[in-house]
Amino acid sequence: AAGKVLDVLLAPAEALYRGGVAARNGAYGAGLLRQLRAGIPVISVGNIAVGGTGKTPFAQYIARLLHERGARPAILHGGYAADEPELHRHWSAQIPVIVDADRVRGARTARARGADVAVLDDGFQHRRLQRDLDIVLLAAERWGATHLLPRGPWREPRSALRRAHLIVTTRKGAAVRGPVLQVSLLIVARQ
Repeated sequence: AAGKVLDVLLAPAEALYRGGVAARNGAYGAGLLRQLRAGIPVISVGNIAVGGTGKTPFAQYIARLLHERGARPAILHGGYAADEPELHRHWSAQIPVIVDADRVRGARTARARGADVAVLDDGFQHRRLQRDLDIVLLAAERWGATHLLPRGPWREPRSALRRAHLIVTTRKGAAVRGPVLQVSLLIVARQ
């Protein structure tokens, strides 16, 4: 009963949040808010829900693949979760990590420091920085949820997935040697 009461109480806040998200995305879609280029290609790894979908390990994987193929990637992070930039540094000390809440400035800093591609960890909602590739991770366990913040786990409605170039479905599971991340890919045709 308490859950239903809370659900009803949060409905107006969700409606306000949904309206704000729609207005912001509409402003970008109409060109009222501009996306800025960084001067280097930008790959974003993000999601539309709050919480763990494997964005940080996936962004690391992309950066490592690029590095192994001769690129000079930098990983961009907003700095709100201090452990994530440290994880990136621990996993690949040779790949610079730029921490800046202003993702455009962070990407330009990466370029000034010699990076030729930026990998944006948790960047789908940071629309001000124009991306060349938007990868969205979705946790299979959360797909049944329907509500936006603060009533549910979604940062944006599912319709936002139309902006993605690639959708990756992840699933957390347990294995004998520790947690695993199962991944399936869906390539989205963009016009």
